[in-house]
Amino acid sequence: MTEKPKVSLSVTSPDGKVQKIADDINNLSPEARKIATGIVDTLAAAHGAAFEPVDVFQWANNTDAFKNELELELFVFNKNLTPYSLQIGPELKHKMLALFVYDIINTVAMGGGTGLQVRNYVEAAADDLAILEISSEKQESRRASTVLWLIEKERHDIIEFNEAEHDYKRLKGMVLRCTAPGGKVFHVFKQFKATAAVQGGKDFVLQKDKLQQFTQDLAFKIDASNQVLAVDNTLFIFSQSKYEALFDTKPHTIARANENGRQIDKLFKLSMPLVVPEIAIMAQGDKAATKKLSEVNPHLMSQEEVINAADEFAIELMTDDTGAIILMDTNDVKVFLDILLDNFVHGSTGIPYVAKTKKELEPQE
Repeated sequence: MTEKPKVSLSVTSPDGKVQKIADDINNLSPEARKIATGIVDTLAAAHGAAFEPVDVFQWANNTDAFKNELELELFVFNKNLTPYSLQIGPELKHKMLALFVYDIINTVAMGGGTGLQVRNYVEAAADDLAILEISSEKQESRRASTVLWLIEKERHDIIEFNEAEHDYKRLKGMVLRCTAPGGKVFHVFKQFKATAAVQGGKDFVLQKDKLQQFTQDLAFKIDASNQVLAVDNTLFIFSQSKYEALFDTKPHTIARANENGRQIDKLFKLSMPLVVPEIAIMAQGDKAATKKLSEVNPHLMSQEEVINAADEFAIELMTDDTGAIILMDTNDVKVFLDILLDNFVHGSTGIPYVAKTKKELEPQE
């Protein structure tokens, strides 16, 4: 068996300072890899240029001129964000354009004259007269960015989807890769609803008043509604609910978690095994930890009160010689946040519990 090569991971700032993240990423655990990715994202965002979103109205006007000349490639991707290619013949080109491209162009172009606005995703909610935008380099859009990166950078490793070998029930979405004359590329995402798919050999069709077995490999419906457009460094979201379901993400939750994390980093003395010691980075990749961090009130308890609560409930939350609370992994993060959320209670028998749900009792008159 050939050993994997040793690969170090580091980030170089604009002033030339090198910050090593890991000596060998091939020896990192899955959790450690997530943390390392979070550190790279944080440092890249700190050192990178300010986000300058694409002008979607100008994009629509420009694209409208050559929309019928676009070259198309269709992909599907599963819950693990693994993409697969799907062949589409020339006879389907107009149908693909109608389902994925034409209405987005028309919606944006016409909306420019009727008050359609573009708003930052995490700062506003969607409504009938707003398109939400978000940088493809943000943590909140990482899953979408991963699919785009695999399609653009790892195209040679993408295989065709085969219903006999791949589980269509695990598919999450579709993406149409559109190449304009001159090589400019944009992508359009849509949900894939496995529950609406029809499988050959198991389902039936009614043909000329006669029930027959469906003999094709797989049949599915493509939602005609506008959902997500990716142009350069910007994602444009036309349906907030479908975007969040498509990529299994909660951008507002992540944004609140990041803000609460910044407050906690200022208010508490914490010890974390990170180059950039930030609790939000520790929580990344763990839905439960991110959700808790988004809900916590950083000012509810002091450092001393957290340590005393851990002692009271016999919770394993260690401190170092300087009194800093040690957070070695996401489990420690969740325990720390549970204390801040006041989730530990004593039952009537004196036994300590973690309160999964809390409801205040009505005061008795």
